[in-house]
Amino acid sequence: MQTSILILLIGSLCFVCGTLMFVLHEGRKLKRLIKVEGEKNRRFSKILHQVDDMLASVRWYTEMLGTSEEAGKLNIAQQQLLHNIDTSIFEAITLLKDNFSTSSKDHKK
Repeated sequence: MQTSILILLIGSLCFVCGTLMFVLHEGRKLKRLIKVEGEKNRRFSKILHQVDDMLASVRWYTEMLGTSEEAGKLNIAQQQLLHNIDTSIFEAITLLKDNFSTSSKDHKK
């Protein structure tokens, strides 16, 4: 009887140790995953910020083409093309800001 209790206790101890090792291993995997996701989020945030800057620059140039005296007078077709470009860029910027808004501290890292 004492032997079976001892075997039961040893088996329970092995089960607890195995479970603890599994939990520790999964915890390490989770920490690595969180670190990788954080790095991906920082890179994504930086790229989004750069794309937003590029789109804003293109938008500024299209506005300048439409209003600049140096560019000369645009015909109606050219004005419509600039309007289409400007509208598309505005929608792209809005899409970025609405769906992928990140704080300024993220892209500075």
